[in-house]
Amino acid sequence: MADKTFQDYIMSKLDEIHSAKLGKVEPTHVTIDELSKALDREMRNILNDLFCQGKINVGDTLNGKYIVSHRWENSSRQQHTTAPTTSEH
Repeated sequence: MADKTFQDYIMSKLDEIHSAKLGKVEPTHVTIDELSKALDREMRNILNDLFCQGKINVGDTLNGKYIVSHRWENSSRQQHTTAPTTSEH
């Protein structure tokens, strides 16, 4: 089952797209493509904001883009700098 907050978010996006069509376009139903494009636009805006805030880094791969969170860098540094200890008696 999907997260309730995410379900509410999707429903609000559907309502937003539907409302924008009222009185302007028929039919007023929302297509999956319209929803996907709206979600993609918003996701990219949020990622851009996170990048500008210095919370993530973005780079290029052969097939697209990658994202690295600064949170991950801190946790992976801790994992790599803390060597496992063993005691032999």
